[in-house]
Amino acid sequence: MNIPPVIRLSVALKNRGILYFQHDGFLFSEEPHFFIVINENPENDETLLLVVGTSQTEKIERRKAHARPETFIEVTPTEYPRFTKATHFNCNYVYKITKDDLLKKIAEEIFEGCDPLPDRFFTLIRHGVLTSKTIEGTIKKVVSSDYDI
Repeated sequence: MNIPPVIRLSVALKNRGILYFQHDGFLFSEEPHFFIVINENPENDETLLLVVGTSQTEKIERRKAHARPETFIEVTPTEYPRFTKATHFNCNYVYKITKDDLLKKIAEEIFEGCDPLPDRFFTLIRHGVLTSKTIEGTIKKVVSSDYDI
């Protein structure tokens, strides 16, 4: 059964699913990565805000030295079986992608929607973004309408 891209994206966004694809904005890697959409209402926004997961622990440890600890969230394979290694989400950097660009990736079959993270991690990642000193207030407002710019 061939599910239309717009339906696949809608289901992934409603379920808070993790997205797995190669982001064209990455200068450091051409490999696909896991992303979590952090918009408060992603179904209504044209631009999606993403936090990327990485299993490169050494890089994360270096970055942790210069930021608040609550802005780095670790998820282990025990907590999320789709990960084969501990995966870290750096909440000090947010990527953007339009829904149209994501729909193209789905149509080209270079996108995979994965099961959602447990709610606790989703909450921790959003909290990490909201407490980060490097994220702009306008982005934080999209993450939480309660955020006061």
